Parts: sequence; structure tokens; C-alpha cells
Amino acid sequence: ISCHTRKLTPPEAAPKTVPDAEYVWFPQQTTRNLKLPAHLVPSAQPPIASAKVVETIAFGSPIQTAYKFEDDTDLGDAVHAIFAAEFVNPIHSKRATTVERILKGFGCDQSVWLEDVLRAVDLFREDVEKTFKPKRSLVEVPFSYRNEKGQLVTGFIDLLLETGDGWVVIDYKLYLGSKSNWEAKALSYSGQLDCYRQALTSMNMKTESLWIYFALGGGLVRVDVS
Repeated sequence: ISCHTRKLTPPEAAPKTVPDAEYVWFPQQTTRNLKLPAHLVPSAQPPIASAKVVETIAFGSPIQTAYKFEDDTDLGDAVHAIFAAEFVNPIHSKRATTVERILKGFGCDQSVWLEDVLRAVDLFREDVEKTFKPKRSLVEVPFSYRNEKGQLVTGFIDLLLETGDGWVVIDYKLYLGSKSNWEAKALSYSGQLDCYRQALTSMNMKTESLWIYFALGGGLVRVDVS
């Protein structure tokens, strides 16, 4: 096989070159225009400065926790699923088995007592019926709308009640703090509640009231975002 070889010897010093002043290797930096997020998540919205708490009442029954824990995400998801199942199928024959299965599925069967959860659900549902007298009770209601800035807002409303005066929104929170902090904590969710209010408005549904339900403490806090 014929071949050619060539030996290259590097110079002792590299020659200095003068760059062309008109030639730019990298493009010039341009000013970036700040843009709003295309998609908004209700739970990530900041609180509304003008929001205020207009009513706080004991509601349902407290749920005792077996121990202190840092992350309550799994227990919160389990409680949401249990309340939804119980509102759709109240007092069904396999309710205890279903609740136990949900708690175990989220790894929370050692975090709370089954009897506590069942009692809390029963009393909460009774209080809802007595206080709001709903024509319909809808759970985990999905919504999607665009706000006045063109941003897409999507999410789920935990509990939506149709009443004679309009729609009542109840959002569950698994707050572990004391009752004295309920008002401040509820106000921190005012931005989220306002997204729910706007979602109903986009569907021509009148919002009667917005509430935060602290399931562990057994309390309901009404927030005015107007």
C-alpha cells in the first residue's frame, strides 16, 4: 500500500497575529425582554395584599397525628383522596377498607389513626350539609382558563359546592401549626383562592365564598380576596 509521510516540527514561538477589527466571532449581546410565564400554577401564586379573613369557625373534627414529621405531602395527598372518595360515595359499606388502603398506598397508615380520619370525614360532611345546604357537591374539579394577560391557568378545586347563593370553594390544607396561626396561614393561600374565583368567573359561575379547611385542626377559614 503506497503512502506518504510528513514530519511536522512546531516552531519555538507562535507567530503573533493582529485580529481583524471588523470580524466578530461571537454575536453582540442583545437585551432580553422579560416575559411573563406562559403557564400559572394556582398553588404557587403569591398572597394578595388586600385579602382578609372574614370568618373562622370550628368545622368537622381534628385529626391527630401519631408523630411529628417534616414533609406532610404524602399525608396531604392521602387526605385529599379520602375526602374525595367519601363525598362521592358517602357511608359506603367498604369505607374503612378503602380509607385504610389509601393511607397504606401513600405510606401514611402509621401517621394517623383510621378511626380519627373516618370521624373527621363524617363530621366535616355533616357540617358542610348543615352550613351550606349544597344542591351539589363536586370533588377535585378540574379547570383551565386564560387570564387577562393571556397566561394559561390550570388546576383542581378540592371541593365545590353549588348553593342557592352561588358556588362555594373549599380548599383542603394539612397545616400542622396552632389555631392562633390559622388566619395568617389562610391569607398566604389567597392568591390560590383568587385563581379559583377567576376560574369560576370564566365559566360564568358566581362565587359565593372562598374557604380554607385545615383538616388536622378541624377549622374552616373564609378569605375575601376582593
